[in-house]
Amino acid sequence: MSSGLEVLTAIGEQKPRNSRGILKAGLDLLGSFNLRRGLGDEIWEVRERVFLAALDEFDLDTAEKMLKEIEKKFPDSVRMNKLKGLLFEVQGNYKDARTLYGKLEKENEHDQGAVKRKVAILKALGHTDKALKELTSYLEVFQSDQEAWQELALLNVDLGNYAAATFCYEELILHAPTNPFFHLICGESMYTQGGARNMLDARKYISQSLVMRPAEKGNLRALFGLAVTTNTIQKNASSVALAIADDEDPEEVESMNRKLNKWACDKLLEISNNGKMCHDLSKMVKEVAGDLQVEKN
Repeated sequence: MSSGLEVLTAIGEQKPRNSRGILKAGLDLLGSFNLRRGLGDEIWEVRERVFLAALDEFDLDTAEKMLKEIEKKFPDSVRMNKLKGLLFEVQGNYKDARTLYGKLEKENEHDQGAVKRKVAILKALGHTDKALKELTSYLEVFQSDQEAWQELALLNVDLGNYAAATFCYEELILHAPTNPFFHLICGESMYTQGGARNMLDARKYISQSLVMRPAEKGNLRALFGLAVTTNTIQKNASSVALAIADDEDPEEVESMNRKLNKWACDKLLEISNNGKMCHDLSKMVKEVAGDLQVEKN
């Protein structure tokens, strides 16, 4: 790999993605005859990266210029056509983009990228129900695509289908059981569904998320979630008691809920007092923790 491409790669690996930096470095690289000559065949990778960065920055002139060069070198290639489809999307030319992706899918029914772009277009046009149907059909074939399951869950949330969203999150947990975020969002979806049994299951998933990644390690959202869920369970103790399974002891379930609530609220207060939060956020956390605590100190 050339030194110029190494610089471009280093910029591209920054989080969040530094599209402006990639665009500037890439154009500088392509604008220098000596550097450009040293790239060899890697020049096409540089042009593609510059093209994608230009789309991010809505620099359509540069994007069109890069695509024109790529198309000259690789006419009618699948990769080039996918780039062309992205340009159509950014231009708002969804009709041509859908036609192009449809053509690619027809040529290769296993082209995952083309189907996903069709779903993205349907979503952009506000056709959430059609996007959901398209993505559901896609997942019947590509069942291990985690990104697609996440997107399907979000589409169901947009339509208010929280039970279906929960199913998607449970599928994600099957594919990646050690991912704390999947456990968290599954618990949140169950909480949103409502109902005593869902609340108890939500508590289980959110607690597991905290076991995998403690609040101090970037999982404060789960800690809030546990405090809220246990508080809600306690406020609806009578209906929760009716939803408890036959092999569960109602008194033990309530006792555990109180302990979890106290632990979560105490932990929120501990974190708010560690001096790492700004004053306003620390004050808000203390107030929320106080409101959610079932048993006041």
